[in-house]
Amino acid sequence: MKDKVQQNRRRALSGAEEALVVAIVCSPVPEGHDHWTLRMLRDKLVELDVVDSISAATIHSLLKKMNLSPGSGSSGVSRKRST
Repeated sequence: MKDKVQQNRRRALSGAEEALVVAIVCSPVPEGHDHWTLRMLRDKLVELDVVDSISAATIHSLLKKMNLSPGSGSSGVSRKRST
């Protein structure tokens, strides 16, 4: 038995908005914190007026899909080595 594809399902974030989430995760964390939390990311998206509201679970799913974690030391970004 195959699952039916949801034809009219609205995506929570557009591709550009997803890219913004990734950019935020890769950016320096706010002072007083050592990593981005899902709630901090959610609040930042609302603050930037990207969305009116979004669940932390939606952000978690997006980051999981992209193999990113707001709390990990490796965000998948290669930094230029200083020589």
